[in-house]
Amino acid sequence: MSRPHCLRLLAFLAACLYAGSGLTQPLPESVGHVATVSGEAFVTRLGRTNPAAVGQAVVEGMTLRTGAAGGLAVILDDGTVMSFGPHSELRLDRYRFLPARESFALNAHFSQGTLSLVTGTLSRLDPQAVRLTTPHGRIDVHTGHALLKVAR
Repeated sequence: MSRPHCLRLLAFLAACLYAGSGLTQPLPESVGHVATVSGEAFVTRLGRTNPAAVGQAVVEGMTLRTGAAGGLAVILDDGTVMSFGPHSELRLDRYRFLPARESFALNAHFSQGTLSLVTGTLSRLDPQAVRLTTPHGRIDVHTGHALLKVAR
């Protein structure tokens, strides 16, 4: 066997051992989905940015961003709806909707733009569960509908 073939085989075997060793990370659990997209809208996770697509899973740690003429709506598992206007950016830091365990949380950092937030079942079961931070402070949304505009 030639040296290049041998090196490729070793690299393949090392990848197989690594994958079987438990060191790989499981796929994150979806906490919602992208409902609508118009214009420029993007999702970023683990340093990779991709165009947002209707039906795409939303996961913790994901950043949702819109461009100059963009719009985006997301529906979370409890029915919470987040709609973003142009030049918006939100990072979903933590989401828990586990009624059987009475564990509820929606923590996000909204850095700029406009956001319409209609809370779902999560805030009705725990009015203290929804917390947004901005560059200017913290906002707790107890129930209902909140409209936010954050300028840089």
